[in-house]
Amino acid sequence: MKMGIEYHMKQEKDFGKHLMDWYQNHKRDLPWREKKDPYSIWVSEIMLQQTRVEAVREPYKRFLEAFPDVETLAMAKEEEVHKLWEGLGYYRRATNLWKGAQMVCERWKGNVPSKKKDLSLIPGIGEYTSGAIASIAFGERVSAVDGNMVRIFSRLDRSPIYGQGEKGKRILGERIFHLMEKLEDHPGDFNEALMDLGATICLPQGPECEDCPVTDHCEALAHGEVSSYPPKIQKKKRKKEKWTVLHIHWDGKILIEKRGATGLLAGLYQYPNVEGHWKKERVENYVRSLGMVPAHIEKIKKVGHIFTHVEWDMWVYEIHVRRGAEELLFVSEEDLTHKYSIPTAFQKTRKERKS
Repeated sequence: MKMGIEYHMKQEKDFGKHLMDWYQNHKRDLPWREKKDPYSIWVSEIMLQQTRVEAVREPYKRFLEAFPDVETLAMAKEEEVHKLWEGLGYYRRATNLWKGAQMVCERWKGNVPSKKKDLSLIPGIGEYTSGAIASIAFGERVSAVDGNMVRIFSRLDRSPIYGQGEKGKRILGERIFHLMEKLEDHPGDFNEALMDLGATICLPQGPECEDCPVTDHCEALAHGEVSSYPPKIQKKKRKKEKWTVLHIHWDGKILIEKRGATGLLAGLYQYPNVEGHWKKERVENYVRSLGMVPAHIEKIKKVGHIFTHVEWDMWVYEIHVRRGAEELLFVSEEDLTHKYSIPTAFQKTRKERKS
């Protein structure tokens, strides 16, 4: 029995060594890895949630140039933060990052906390992100379980359990922590090595097993069942919604409005819109009800946009009015470009308009 334990421990140590040797030679060149700055790592981890690495590079650079530290971000206006977030989607992340910076300034005097338990108190920082920041920036020996980790270890252990909700992630976190204990290396490097392995080798489709540094430890590969792990979970069908979007022009400007503080795209600016597909006469009556006199109304072909759980089917109208309403927010093209953040769903409606 003792020999069995010793063999198992050696296997675990070999796993860590093989993985870390591979990481040192193949790690991705990412801007947030240039230094172990907690704030920069925090920003990158929030941006990377549900977003591809390549889509984050330029927004990350732009964001750090505008808000180089926690204090600068905390003092910014929410609209400024949203504007710098354009193109990344899921704007709630930007709002939480901004609120989190204010919390760090108030509670920790501008110093990002070093412990996972404290990081978890910050808006927008959950189980994975707190583990990633604590391990990468501060060297705390904690796991950071994301989809990559679930996929890798489901295949390594030929087990479906890691993908089964929070319980599965907790079990996987303990598994990774146990492997960390066998290594002297920085735990953040171990977490990042697993991230890179999942992003470049142990892919969801077409994993490149011939280039994997830990194939000797992969039970799914040994049984020819790599594609079976993790087991596929049937996704819920997206809800489909119909909307009518109005581009209302007056005096060389266009009408926008701010969305509510909760729900989808909370706190962002939008073009006025109403639920359902409205015909021209109903649109005209609606514009008049806002205190404006329509001069020209033109319907544009429909535009679609897909969110994670809902799909929008939008009819778009270009409307020019003879008289605007002073209490409404009409903005210039320059302000629309540089000041107000319009979500991609609504930006697409303008790109689709007739010239």
